[in-house]
Amino acid sequence: MNHAGIDCAMAIINKHAINSDDIEEVILYASPGALRDIIGQPFRIKNFAHASAGFSLQYSIANVLLRKGSRPEHYTDEAIKDPAIANFVKKMKMAELTQGGMESAQVKVKMKDGREFDEFTDIASGDPRNPISREQLMAKFWTNIDFSRTVTRKNAEKFVKMVEDLEHLDSVKKLVDLLIA
Repeated sequence: MNHAGIDCAMAIINKHAINSDDIEEVILYASPGALRDIIGQPFRIKNFAHASAGFSLQYSIANVLLRKGSRPEHYTDEAIKDPAIANFVKKMKMAELTQGGMESAQVKVKMKDGREFDEFTDIASGDPRNPISREQLMAKFWTNIDFSRTVTRKNAEKFVKMVEDLEHLDSVKKLVDLLIA
């Protein structure tokens, strides 16, 4: 459910040259179910920082608006515990979404100069109902491979070739072996 909100925040960042210091308030609209769920709760770092951030709409949107993107390195303990995140979250409010479904989101950004930017996403990009291009998918894959530092580029390339010819693969163990070698 975070991904629709991330799409909204990314759309605002990509359409408008905004500086996070100039943001006065952010309103995150989520479905009633999402607001009752863990993602709709106020962002607080609990036992596992990664889980606290990964399951928080507030963290996800603050991250995008502050860092102009959402990348794996933004979900490390150091990035999650960055005081800038805690300070930015204070500018955020949660509200009930009046359109769309359980997975929909809306983000409204109010600037100190009075401008407002508002984006709605019904179905997050990457969902089978709103697919991303092969190029976008591969860019995400390589970003994650590079960040992991555990899978070699050579093994990742073999993995991609095997997945592209999955119907001829005699054992999924071969895929797993490439990722844990």
